[in-house]
Amino acid sequence: TLRRDRRPAYEAVHYALDVTLATDLHCTAVADLDLLAHGFPRRWIGLDLPEELKVDGVTLGGRPQVYFEEDGNPMVWVRLDRAIQPESTATLRVRYHGRLFEREGDWAIPNFSSEWYPKPWYGADATWELSFHHPREIQLIAAGERTQFREEGLVQHSTWRIRHPVPWASFDVNFLRGIRVRGDSLPPL
Repeated sequence: TLRRDRRPAYEAVHYALDVTLATDLHCTAVADLDLLAHGFPRRWIGLDLPEELKVDGVTLGGRPQVYFEEDGNPMVWVRLDRAIQPESTATLRVRYHGRLFEREGDWAIPNFSSEWYPKPWYGADATWELSFHHPREIQLIAAGERTQFREEGLVQHSTWRIRHPVPWASFDVNFLRGIRVRGDSLPPL
């Protein structure tokens, strides 16, 4: 028999990410993490976020929370003003910014694969809602099903959902251009 609780101390059960990309591929983002606590009340939350991405603020229920970052350390520690009670959830909002891609001509090269958002130290499967806002010249595709799309002037907005829990989600962008090819014996491409 197991004498210890093998569940993580806390885990994210849902992510709602809202990402705005500029033409230079710099991003500003908001990540809402629905955290589920296990075992004991949880007042300290460790989030993994590459040090190249900088936290602008953390809130819980609209209240600012104290957080700590160190150079050379990918962990962001958040001290909650109210503990998350066992088997309860709370939504932690993290605002951050940084460069997610590097551009080489028409190619966008990702700086991170699955580390582009703050995630709890303890990994787990979660559902996802990913919203993006970017210039029309950028083509974007994300994991899941695209459930919304609209253009406002030169800006595109899309939302992608993953309804079945998975351990991570990602997206990709590029600067592809259409080229019309006409040949004597070929149909138009």
